[in-house]
Amino acid sequence: MIGHPVTDRMRISKSKFVAGVQCLKRLYLEVHEPGLAAELDDASNAVMEQGHQVGLVAQKAFPGGVTVEPGPTELDKAIKATRDLVAKSEAPAIFEGTFRHGDVLVRTDVLKRSGRSGHRLIEVKSSTKVKPHYAYDIAIQRHVLTGVGIEVKQASLMHLNREYVFDGKEYDVYQLFVEAEVKPGDAVSETEISDRLKEQFRILNRSKPPDIMTWTG
Repeated sequence: MIGHPVTDRMRISKSKFVAGVQCLKRLYLEVHEPGLAAELDDASNAVMEQGHQVGLVAQKAFPGGVTVEPGPTELDKAIKATRDLVAKSEAPAIFEGTFRHGDVLVRTDVLKRSGRSGHRLIEVKSSTKVKPHYAYDIAIQRHVLTGVGIEVKQASLMHLNREYVFDGKEYDVYQLFVEAEVKPGDAVSETEISDRLKEQFRILNRSKPPDIMTWTG
């Protein structure tokens, strides 16, 4: 039987939250029993690497942007570095900004300054179309950003343009990507996000995983 020592404090990242939306048992096992997860095959590794490379290319569409270097063992430093960049009006965009609100942690692909105090949130995807669960990526980030006092004036998904033809020389980032704004009617509500977070924390604080089928899509 799978079990773990129940603690009073759990943290949920953006990726873990989306995993929980897809399947609560998957979330539980990723957090408490990561060793049970199947090793990534070559195809999965290739997809992950492609996503990373696409993210780096997308950054070129925001000249002057500043990257917050990842530091899994120096999380507080990354959060402080992000906070300092948000406070500096000369930073037009922040890449991989790290934010924490309560026990929820997110890293934003692009946070672009919009006006004197607002920001535009951009989630970059390596797919060629918008998929339904992407709305939760945006919503959990908006939840955290709003929680730490950042005004999100607009949110959008930036994905690859299937019509783009590479000339073999250099990517034209303004043609390579399509940016689709998340309209209010398509956004996941704050009420749903709060309810899902409560459910996920409740599941994570159990001594064994929920008895449900795991999501395999």
